[in-house]
Amino acid sequence: MKPRWSCTIAAVLVAAASGCAGDVVVRMPPPAREAGTTDAALANVMVLDTRRPGVAASTRESMGQPMGNVTFDPPEAQLVKAELEAELSRLMAAKGVNRRETFSVALTEFGVNTDSTPLYWDCIARISVVLKHGTREFPLTGSGTQRTYAWPGEEVLRKAVSDAFEQLKAGLPPVVDAL
Repeated sequence: MKPRWSCTIAAVLVAAASGCAGDVVVRMPPPAREAGTTDAALANVMVLDTRRPGVAASTRESMGQPMGNVTFDPPEAQLVKAELEAELSRLMAAKGVNRRETFSVALTEFGVNTDSTPLYWDCIARISVVLKHGTREFPLTGSGTQRTYAWPGEEVLRKAVSDAFEQLKAGLPPVVDAL
């Protein structure tokens, strides 16, 4: 009976030291618009969520113990659509492309998870897509990591996902060059 109590006490101490466990909703802001741009998007992106169940499921954990799920507002597919439409439209306008183009995206991975030690959490976001235009395919990935010494809440998770989007969008210039 003694080992059972020590495990229970250890779990309570981890939870108390790490803050309130529970699910978190990460509210993501819409993509920023550059000054002087119009509301008309040059890129129309259609997203198909092809993730397998369990691939990059978003969860928080503390030293191997689940501490809550992470969901996004808006949902992942809508985030990918908005970010890619905004960045593709910006790049197209900068290149002088003024016709509306349609792209399709297979969303293969989108998630943020935590990797913890007794001192800190690393919040790791991963996004993988295959962007298609005509017969061409462009695999794009992005990842972002944020370290925190306090409970990994919404702001830290949002920053990790934003970093992953920045890395993903850095792969878009060759797509626009191929138009």
